[in-house]
Amino acid sequence: MLDHLSGGRLVLGLGIGHQEPDFAAYGADHARRAAALDEALDVLERAFSGEPFEHEGRVWRLRAAGITPRPRTLPRPELWLGGHSASGLRRAARRADRWLADPQRDVATLERLAERYREECEGAGTVPRVALFREAWIADDREQVEREWMPHALAVHRLYVNVGAYRPALEPWLREVREREDLTAERLAPGRFLVGSGDEVRAEAEDWCRRTGADYLAVRLRHPGGPPHERVLDAIARFGDEVVSPLE
Repeated sequence: MLDHLSGGRLVLGLGIGHQEPDFAAYGADHARRAAALDEALDVLERAFSGEPFEHEGRVWRLRAAGITPRPRTLPRPELWLGGHSASGLRRAARRADRWLADPQRDVATLERLAERYREECEGAGTVPRVALFREAWIADDREQVEREWMPHALAVHRLYVNVGAYRPALEPWLREVREREDLTAERLAPGRFLVGSGDEVRAEAEDWCRRTGADYLAVRLRHPGGPPHERVLDAIARFGDEVVSPLE
């Protein structure tokens, strides 16, 4: 229905999940999440066909007379998968239309992961397509960024650290962190936060896409604490005028 309502612009993004309380809340087995996702992908492929099917799996047993309406986008909407482990990159290469890089990994780490993803695509005979998900903010100068936006972005990424979304295997500096205050902008922003003037953001975005091979950039400008709605609308307009338009 979303694919029809959006005129075929729906992108289905999925990931394996990692926080154990999220699984416990639904009575799901955290240890079986990889098998559950793989099985869900199998079921979705059959559901999108609109044909009757039965499925007898480890996680689900389903019988469907046919899921209607069929998607507007045939054979199905684009499927993007996140993931940074070896199995996650392999799954994205084999099962997805695009690998979506998460906002916790810095661009140097993403370069390495993107190369592994491309190797998996080569082995699977699929076409590699990379999308970057980055935090972003446009302001007149860096001082304005630090004042009106940075505290809110840092709060979100400190939460990511608390719940284990940052991983010592990929961010070895985590072993040096003892206090919340150690998670500073100097520590977290480089390679992750796309901030500054329009010219600075555009130049850095181009560099990051070149280094990772990404041809799609998704940005998040607002976080739960702010900035206010009016400033976000202004930043979105500036992103279009100062970053996107000069690239067209």
